[in-house]
Amino acid sequence: TVNNFQSTIFQGTGFVLANAGQQSTKGIEFDSTFTPIDPLTLTFAGVIQDPNYDSFTAAPGPNGTTVDLSGTKPAGINEVALTFSATYTHDFGNGVSGFLRGNYQYEDEVQIVDNIAGLTRDTKLVNGSFGFRFDNGVSLRVWGNNLFNHETYTSAFPGVVQAGTVNAYPNQPRTYGAALRYNF
Repeated sequence: TVNNFQSTIFQGTGFVLANAGQQSTKGIEFDSTFTPIDPLTLTFAGVIQDPNYDSFTAAPGPNGTTVDLSGTKPAGINEVALTFSATYTHDFGNGVSGFLRGNYQYEDEVQIVDNIAGLTRDTKLVNGSFGFRFDNGVSLRVWGNNLFNHETYTSAFPGVVQAGTVNAYPNQPRTYGAALRYNF
């Protein structure tokens, strides 16, 4: 429980600092690692919570208005956030080792900001990589993020000096890359 929680919300022409009487969250957080066989490592982590504005009677609303958010869920705080990964390593011999890794990140749908009703985001990202490490200090990694090109917004705010408009930032699209390193 946080008493006198202060919320900063961008209203298009500047930030508004508002005092929420009380915000509380109850939940559980966990992080686990499992190695069923020596070269395979599995991870599972997450947060399951119930965030709530216990009292927020003069919250900044759309177009400079104030609203009562008491009893509602704060924007940007997911009730469920989970991540899974699997990493397989292999020693090829002659000073060469390699790995194959995949991970999935999930966050349930949540309102992006308190002062723009109906604008939500969720996260469903699949990432993968593989690489090789050599005894001479050279390593190569090839990776891909957001492999299924899941589209969502990461943040949003009312348009500057244009009542009724909304600006939002999209998440990273599908990206690929490679990294060549030398450790000495």
